[in-house]
Amino acid sequence: MLIYRQVLYRPDIRVSWPHDGLQHDKTSGTPIADLYRQHGVAMLKDRATFVDGGNSVEAGVADLRDRMMTGRFKVFDHCTEWFEDFRQYHRKDGRIVKTHDDLLDATRYGVMMLRFAKEVKDGKIKRRRPAVVRDVEYDVFNY
Repeated sequence: MLIYRQVLYRPDIRVSWPHDGLQHDKTSGTPIADLYRQHGVAMLKDRATFVDGGNSVEAGVADLRDRMMTGRFKVFDHCTEWFEDFRQYHRKDGRIVKTHDDLLDATRYGVMMLRFAKEVKDGKIKRRRPAVVRDVEYDVFNY
């Protein structure tokens, strides 16, 4: 069973967003990024890009891989969903297969926009591990 924490939006913590945030909502015609802004998400002004303005998946994956190999990017071991996506990441005919990769895409966007990262002013964000129940049988399908 997964336990999700409520996310608190803070104006001093900016959120990067992908190129498809410029697509318009089918009902209102408003760009999706603007809808998030209207709901209080502190979005960065522009979509996620590299310094040169590009947003190549291959370049992003290479950068992320390099950071992981050199210890400049680490993932907490309790981020099981991230590791699920990571294990399923693969290539077919030399091209990255773009399925089940939402968390890796979000990670890539964050890394692409590191140049806009700032230290949180109060510096007192407490991080807790989610509660995990061990040695309990849980039947997801109620059989």
